[in-house]
Amino acid sequence: MLLQVEPQANFRIDGPSADVRNREMATKEAIQVAEEIVGIYNDLVVMADLRPGKEVNSLFSRLVEICVKPRNDKVVDAVLENKQIKRLAPQLRQICSNAEAELEGFWANRILCLYRIVAQTVLHSFPYYCNYIDLCRLECSTLLSFLPRDPQSIAFIGSGPLPLTSFCVADRFPSARIHNIDYDLTAIRVSSALALKLGYGERMSFSHEMAIGGGSLKPFDVVCLAALVGMDAEEKLQILADMARRMKHGTIICMRSAHSLRALLYPVSLRY
Repeated sequence: MLLQVEPQANFRIDGPSADVRNREMATKEAIQVAEEIVGIYNDLVVMADLRPGKEVNSLFSRLVEICVKPRNDKVVDAVLENKQIKRLAPQLRQICSNAEAELEGFWANRILCLYRIVAQTVLHSFPYYCNYIDLCRLECSTLLSFLPRDPQSIAFIGSGPLPLTSFCVADRFPSARIHNIDYDLTAIRVSSALALKLGYGERMSFSHEMAIGGGSLKPFDVVCLAALVGMDAEEKLQILADMARRMKHGTIICMRSAHSLRALLYPVSLRY
C-alpha cells in the first residue's frame, strides 16, 4: 500500500531558513566590524606618537568600544579569521601596548605634580580606574580560594609607570608587601615616586628587571604577570618557565589574558 504525505499548512520552501539568515547576518556584521577595525588601525599606524590627545583618545575609545561589545561567537570568529585582521593583529596589539604605556605615563606624571590629597582624587578619575577595581576584586577573591590566608608578599611583573593593580591589591590586602618589577627604568622611577606620593611607599618596593632572567621570586606567595608582558602565547610560556625556576614550591601565579575581540587589544596568554 502506498502512503501519501499530507502537505503541512505551515511548511514553506520559498525563502532562506532561519539558520541561513542568521549566518548571513553574522557575516554582514563581521565584515562591518573588520572594516571599522582596519580603518582605526590605518589611522593609528601613521600617527607620529601615541600620547593622549583628542585624536588618539577618540580612536582608542572607538577601538575599545568595538572590542568589548558582546557579540555572537560566529561574528567574533569571523572577524578574528578575517585575512586583514589576522595580518594586522600583532601590530595592533603592539600599538595598544605602546599607547597604554603613554597613557599611564601621562597620568602618573600628572599626579606627581599634585598634593597628596588631590592626587588620590585625580587617580580615581583615571579612565579605566573602575575596570581595575572590578578586575582586582575578582582576582583577589579567586586568590583566596587557593590560599589558606591573605597573601603576605606579592610580586607584580610588568607593573608600568602607573601600577594601579598594585595599589588596588594593597588596599585589599593591607598587611601584604608588594614588589613591582618592570623592564623600563623610567617606569620604575615614576611608579616608585608615585607610590610615595599616594602613601604606599612603606609597603612597596621596586626593581628594574627583565621578565626573563630577573632576581629570585622565592620570597613571594603570589606572582602576578601583566597582560602585556609577552606579546604571544609562545613568549608567555618562555616567561612562565623562567618564573617557575625562580619561585618556591606552592607560589600562586596570577596571569591575565584576553578573550573574544579583546584579543586584538591584549595578547591571549594560553589556549587550551
